[in-house]
Amino acid sequence: MNIVIKEISSKNDIKRFIRFQIEHYKGNNYFVPPIINDEIETFSKDKNPAFVEIDAKLFVALIDNKIVGRIVAINNLPANRKYGTKNIRFGWFESIDNYEVAKLLFDEVKKYAISLDMQTITGPHGFCDFDPQGMLVEGFDKLGTIAGIYNYKYYNDFVTKYGFQKDIDYVEFLSEPPYSDGIPQKMLDMAEWAKKRYGYKLIQYGKSKDYLK
Repeated sequence: MNIVIKEISSKNDIKRFIRFQIEHYKGNNYFVPPIINDEIETFSKDKNPAFVEIDAKLFVALIDNKIVGRIVAINNLPANRKYGTKNIRFGWFESIDNYEVAKLLFDEVKKYAISLDMQTITGPHGFCDFDPQGMLVEGFDKLGTIAGIYNYKYYNDFVTKYGFQKDIDYVEFLSEPPYSDGIPQKMLDMAEWAKKRYGYKLIQYGKSKDYLK
């Protein structure tokens, strides 16, 4: 099996990069797919202000020209200055259930770190600390949340085998709203006001093409 690692930057390749995650979790009842337009803007240097002070390299793993894995190597310059570190982050990691694919992707991040004389690699992260981060270690049978990253259970085996060590545990809790009669009308009215005032609209998955561009 010939695995090819390719650095990407074109818009078409980035779309394939994004769609791989959606295809990878097809049929999984707990993964919440991203809005593709939002993901494209995240990786667009003219749209995402993070690129003013952050460098990133996007890589995909290919078998017979089909994407089987992906990763982003991130040099967060402000974070390194603030914390006095020489660290490279990795994020947006996905891989089929094949350790060799994951290893080759991690190797690319390692090469990038060495080229910049960095001392550590941490992840998964986003470009900044406001992005989702971390790796799911429990709760694979729970619906993914906006603050976390959903992943398959075997990802933990891959990062451990490569040599990464857990730094900290994040804990999420499910809290039900204390409204026996549903959401109060006042809150619904406020939501409608905000939609009209700022031009917001709700996108229904499966009913709009806005998230499929």
